[in-house]
Amino acid sequence: KAMLKETVNILYGGDRWKRPGQDKGQGKGPKNFLAERVFVNPQRIHLGVSEPSGVELIIGHVMGPEGPRSTLTYHEYVEGAEISFEVLSTEDSIRPEYWPKIWTHAQENGLGAVRSQSFGRFDVIEWDRVS
Repeated sequence: KAMLKETVNILYGGDRWKRPGQDKGQGKGPKNFLAERVFVNPQRIHLGVSEPSGVELIIGHVMGPEGPRSTLTYHEYVEGAEISFEVLSTEDSIRPEYWPKIWTHAQENGLGAVRSQSFGRFDVIEWDRVS
């Protein structure tokens, strides 16, 4: 859900979204609109592995109150994971024509940690609307 909120904020930030058929009112910001109406099930999506594929060492440089310093962080990752989940949209409140753009951006922006370094990118294999 966080990935969807971030993507919608990037793509549609500054817009105002309304419920289908809502004529009155100014609407809401897309991120908040989505947060209130879209739900991902299950809440925890398991990757189907018991061990990570590897560990990546990330070296960072930050500026703190005591001046510049370096940080070391280890990030575990999984290669080739396949996941499946449901996205529920209250009253189909997200316009159907928005979903392809949302998923296209999300797969390039990534999911999880270290997205700024192109980690977490994925391919959407299937997106089906079910009643």
